[in-house]
Amino acid sequence: MAVSIVIDRSTSLSNADLMNMQSAANDFIGLLANDDEVAIWQFNGNIDRLQDFTTDKALASGAVNSITLQGSTAIYDAVADAAAYSQTATGRKAIVLFTDGRDNRSSRSKAQAIDAAIAAGTPVFTIGFGNADPNVLDSIATQSGGLAFQDATSANLGALLANIGDLLNNQYVLSWQPPVGDGRSHTIGITVADQGLSDDESRDYTQANSPCGGTCSAERSLPSGYGLNVNNPISIELDSTGQTETFSIVEQLPAGWTATDITQGGVFDGQSGTIQWDNLAPDQVTSLAYNAQTAVDNGTVQFIGTTSFGIRQEAVCGPETLEVGNFFPADINGDFRVDINELTAYGAAWKNDRGWPVEPSPIPLDYAVLAGTLWLNGEAYFFDPNLDPPFASGTATTSQSRVASNLARSVLTARQVAATAERQLPAGFLPGQPITVSIDVSLQNGVVYALTETPPEGWTVENITEGGVYVEQTGQINWGLFFDGQDRTLEYDLIPPADVQAESFFGRLNVDGESFEVTGDTQLNRQSGRIFKDSFEAKASGGVN
Repeated sequence: MAVSIVIDRSTSLSNADLMNMQSAANDFIGLLANDDEVAIWQFNGNIDRLQDFTTDKALASGAVNSITLQGSTAIYDAVADAAAYSQTATGRKAIVLFTDGRDNRSSRSKAQAIDAAIAAGTPVFTIGFGNADPNVLDSIATQSGGLAFQDATSANLGALLANIGDLLNNQYVLSWQPPVGDGRSHTIGITVADQGLSDDESRDYTQANSPCGGTCSAERSLPSGYGLNVNNPISIELDSTGQTETFSIVEQLPAGWTATDITQGGVFDGQSGTIQWDNLAPDQVTSLAYNAQTAVDNGTVQFIGTTSFGIRQEAVCGPETLEVGNFFPADINGDFRVDINELTAYGAAWKNDRGWPVEPSPIPLDYAVLAGTLWLNGEAYFFDPNLDPPFASGTATTSQSRVASNLARSVLTARQVAATAERQLPAGFLPGQPITVSIDVSLQNGVVYALTETPPEGWTVENITEGGVYVEQTGQINWGLFFDGQDRTLEYDLIPPADVQAESFFGRLNVDGESFEVTGDTQLNRQSGRIFKDSFEAKASGGVN
């Protein structure tokens, strides 16, 4: 079991409240089994993880005892951060939150905090101190699967914590795999009986129309979505191990779809809209593949396949339904264009690591550069499942419907991007003395680019050139987006901390969606003597370094 203990240190609590919380947290740590893990968090306006998950209970108690009162209250951010971190642990997980429940600083809402806990599968047990807000604590606890305890005092804390410990030690997860996917509604129930007590619960569900259980021999793989007038790659893996008879597979495509590039001798019948493979060898694994095309956005479409061998027939399992491709994340208004306003907002969110309302968030470097490429090449784009990320540029047109935009596009000819980024480091470093790092970016071709650099952790970053931004949350320096295709030298200064002997650097350049690792110097070692001061001062005063 992995438990995150999250303690409110805001000044809305009294010193007596804090002492009670610390005493309660230490008592709870003492209830945990030897192999249980515990992490310690404190929060006011800031969220700090004082101790990572550990089985060393003395370390955890030391972190608890170091907490002092200061600042405002960001409960929702604390719950969301602890829930996200709990996903690094395995097995049963829980959050025990000590607070007065009066948030006045969080950047996230109560609903977002609850959603984070639910997504992490981590129930939150809230223990209210001081003038606690019962509505906040109740909703966080009950909606996440935990329990809320109000009016905690030194007298009743022992019983509350023992109750939580019993609940956590008696949690179970039951899973059940239906034998066949039939697309029908069913009811599943569970009954628990022990020592004369019993309880039961039931739920209705609709089984997916995907027969992947039992003796399925062939399994289909589909892309994340389908594009119009492009090749949509589809594959079927046939496992006939142990069989002695040949196999046949018939795949029914959605109405109006066609198929090309069919492997293993498969034949497409345009009249019936089916692909047929015959005489597939037994006792081996055979990979079948084809490209499917459509010119019409029909929303969600379905693929149905049948496997035959001897007198037996089975359905092809795996995913059967496919939806039309998604919008590019920067395209907030969903018109299959990335305009200048969307681009600048997306680029700023990437550069400052602010997150984005559409996944993926945080924004990856290649997505940020691709947004610039789409905008620079005429704003319009379309979905192509063969690309990663699956979007390509199209010629800018007047505003039109989603379907018409796809049908009328003129695809840009793909080109091979060539570029390098080379880092230059000094011969060595001394603690406390500034050094300069430079990265030379050279583009043989390509237009839109950005670069991310990860300097050593704990070093002070200063004087970043070319509009670069250092993001403390990620420990990265972000440059770009640059739209001119020009070579650049990017520089920044570092001040090494004490007690460091050697450190590594890592960076990545992305040009028009193609990624390149920053080469050159990657390791920097400590040296003795005053080897940098004069050159750094000369640089600062305009001299030659």
